Amino acid sequence: MENSACSFITASLVPEAARPNFLASKLGLAAASFETYAYSFMDSFCPTYAGGYWHFVELSNGGFYIYLDTDEKLGMAFPNFYVADGMAPETAGIIITLYALSNLSFEVQAESVAKHYHLLRDFAAEHPDAGVIFRAID
Repeated sequence: MENSACSFITASLVPEAARPNFLASKLGLAAASFETYAYSFMDSFCPTYAGGYWHFVELSNGGFYIYLDTDEKLGMAFPNFYVADGMAPETAGIIITLYALSNLSFEVQAESVAKHYHLLRDFAAEHPDAGVIFRAID
């Protein structure tokens, strides 16, 4: 039997100096629309959301996600009637990013947007909260 190496996708916080161009490097001109979608979905799905600083995370497979800078767990309610009290901000961010990328892919129909959705979905499948993530986006 051969040894097979598992390749796990890793996540790294984007350094402050790289933030200004990060989303544009991933999405081009669609970066501003992505942010609008993300903040709007967070506003819709998280009753306590009132804006804030968002972290950018780059994945080793080329994907990315964003998440709200908070130490508090988030109460989230999604359109498919899935409600999650006490969701980690990173998990909520992965879900919000998936929603934003999905909607953006219909608006701009750019291959790069759909590609980033699938790269993040691959990461989500390996995430400890994969079940929560996939229930929320189902």
